[in-house]
Amino acid sequence: MPNERTLRIIKFAMICALAVAANMFLILLRNFLWVPVFFDTVFTVAVTFAMGLFPGILVAVLTWLVDGLLSISVQTFHPFLLVAFVEVALVCD
Repeated sequence: MPNERTLRIIKFAMICALAVAANMFLILLRNFLWVPVFFDTVFTVAVTFAMGLFPGILVAVLTWLVDGLLSISVQTFHPFLLVAFVEVALVCD
């Protein structure tokens, strides 16, 4: 039986992974339905609000990396990460 610390780490990893997957879904939705540009940061804000600064930054960085690796966004590079850092800082404040 895993201890409490291990369960918290697993929960943390699962929530961050689900938030990144949800952000990626919103990126796809944004590309096909022409919804607002930063609509894909909804789950970054949700994780920051629920779990704090570090998880919010982690979700923002992972979303940016996965988006860049899969080249889902229309643009090859955009300042998403800088905007996400500011947004996480504002929500965490």
